[in-house]
Amino acid sequence: MYRAPSGALVFASGTFAWSPALDRPGHVDARVQRATANLLDRICKRG
Repeated sequence: MYRAPSGALVFASGTFAWSPALDRPGHVDARVQRATANLLDRICKRG
């Protein structure tokens, strides 16, 4: 994650399997859930 010159925060997971790891039966990964929560917490706190 980095802040672009425009001020936008930029994040790329580098995988198309990120979203299924959040809540798809048989694919859920608690590590990805925690990383996502941490990322969203950081973004929201930076406003």
